[in-house]
Amino acid sequence: MYPVFIPSKGRPNPKTLRHIPDSVLVVEPQDYGMYRSCNPKADIIILEENDRGYSYVMQFILDLARSLNIDFYWVVDDDFSQFYRNDNNKKNIKITGKEALEGAEQILSKVNDWGQGCL
Repeated sequence: MYPVFIPSKGRPNPKTLRHIPDSVLVVEPQDYGMYRSCNPKADIIILEENDRGYSYVMQFILDLARSLNIDFYWVVDDDFSQFYRNDNNKKNIKITGKEALEGAEQILSKVNDWGQGCL
């Protein structure tokens, strides 16, 4: 599975982290202590500045990925309460966040030229 980044602000117990525990939280310096105390085992990256907005966070993650030679990665909202797979348009079945992302990766791997995908 590709690396997963979860930008978060003001939600020290992000729901998504429970569903994708191998992900990396991306938080503002002012919030780091709060997130660390609530998530002592989580991987946490601290932004360089506070209160710069979503586009700043997205650019920070892009620059970080490039510096680490990561070609593909996920940025997932911090407030997902559950993931589902549709069973032939009849029923939604609960799945893990990992299953959802790996399923999406399988679909995207069949496309030759894509720059961005979303769930």
